[in-house]
Amino acid sequence: MRVEHQAPGRAAAPVDTPDPAPTDHFGGVATVTVVVPALNEAENLPHVLPLIPEWVHEVILVDDHCTDDTVSVAKTLLPRIKVVANTRKRAAGRVLWLRPRRPR
Repeated sequence: MRVEHQAPGRAAAPVDTPDPAPTDHFGGVATVTVVVPALNEAENLPHVLPLIPEWVHEVILVDDHCTDDTVSVAKTLLPRIKVVANTRKRAAGRVLWLRPRRPR
């Protein structure tokens, strides 16, 4: 989010500020989990993971039988990421329907 700050008598200067955390219906802070299905996405993760806001509660990468360095790249870019392996038949979109598994 970009916010314009202006001192009296000076032009406004854009300043980057973090996006605010979402709130729930009761005014408390909501928890957000981001699920990233991945099939050989090592090349693309640097364009996605750094953009995830700090207020996101957890980030889960679903490894859909990756044969590249997707998991190691993800852990390097975002050390707090949890990785879940899809042990079923390969299907990147289908991983969203899997029941939660224990992250490794």
